[in-house]
Amino acid sequence: MAGRKPKDPNKRRDYNQGSLFWDEARERWCASFSYKDPATGARRYRRKFGKGKGALNDWLDEMKGMKRAGKSLDPKSAMISDWMPIWLADYKKSIRPTTRASYDDNIKRVIIPEIGSLKIREITPHDIQAFIGRIEKKYSPRGVQYARGILSQSLKDAEEDGLIDRNPVRGKKTRGPRVPKPEIFAPESEEVQKFLEAAKQTYFYHYFLILASTGCRRGEGLGLRWSDFDFDSAEGYGAISIQRGVIYTKETGVAFSEPKTRAGKRRIKLPTDVMDELKAHRLSQKELKLKNADVWQDQGLCFPVQDGGIQNPDNIENAFQRIMKAAGLGKWIEVDGKKNRFDAAWRLHDLRHAHASDLFAAGWDAEAVRERLGHEDVAITLQIYAHVRASVQKRMAEGLSGKYVMKA
Repeated sequence: MAGRKPKDPNKRRDYNQGSLFWDEARERWCASFSYKDPATGARRYRRKFGKGKGALNDWLDEMKGMKRAGKSLDPKSAMISDWMPIWLADYKKSIRPTTRASYDDNIKRVIIPEIGSLKIREITPHDIQAFIGRIEKKYSPRGVQYARGILSQSLKDAEEDGLIDRNPVRGKKTRGPRVPKPEIFAPESEEVQKFLEAAKQTYFYHYFLILASTGCRRGEGLGLRWSDFDFDSAEGYGAISIQRGVIYTKETGVAFSEPKTRAGKRRIKLPTDVMDELKAHRLSQKELKLKNADVWQDQGLCFPVQDGGIQNPDNIENAFQRIMKAAGLGKWIEVDGKKNRFDAAWRLHDLRHAHASDLFAAGWDAEAVRERLGHEDVAITLQIYAHVRASVQKRMAEGLSGKYVMKA
């Protein structure tokens, strides 16, 4: 008797496990999962296509988990609490990890508790407006608009995939509160100098010096390697190349990331005195490396932790607060006559604003400032620093006073 034909590993498995097979027509892998429609008792299928098996196996595991938990597997009858995690996992794979973490937090903390029990195919503009009205009592206008925006994105994708007829968030009836334009605060040069003087007494001085003298973002500074430095360029000045950043999320921990925008990868010229300070820092770091040779993680980083590993951005925020306190840049909040909390006069990100303000005051045009800061579009630069440019124009006008009108 002829032997039994070996089982084809690409064939469908038992419906309780889902199946993964190669679709010849689409030239893609296909994951298929079947379930019983609770309303009709008929067997339904959900399918997903992809180039690789890994993500599809993860999707099948997700479907099995939802089935065990008793959640609806039919997107058309799914509740918001079912749909939002699926949307974030399947439709938003390419967003930055920090953005994904922020979306996930907002979905779990704001959206699902308020409207998680509503079915996506039955939700109406009235439901959305009621949702906005409730969260307006708990969150700032910006927070309300953020939650509304996430919900709108998810239902827009549901509409485009034919899961719902129309995105109920779209339209004038569901507009949230008006968000005031954020007020950009740029510390004065004297305050920045006072901050840096206090920072000299800490391990983080050279890192903050880079932020103050280049306007680079917090994570961009942490991602700098010595190979990104050009101490003796042919042009006669020093420079750094921004190539990566550092982020922290609960999912990934501390990790490298791509710059925030396409324009984020850029070359920034540095003043000679700053480059001299960094040369001294490189020398002291070599000494630290020799001292901790048995535990040193050599990643070539300019501003690592003391064993050479990646610095957590949260450590930088903590160090910034300590330095601001030491410099007296802020005030103590008292409770029952006792010092309870130090309220810093400005934020770490305001070092970036201070640098931009200095550039405008020095006569740099908006395009040059955009390139140095790594903005995607000069319109962003003009919008963010409109008030800075206005104050610079005012000072310039005052400086011209008396130069043209001759006194009798």
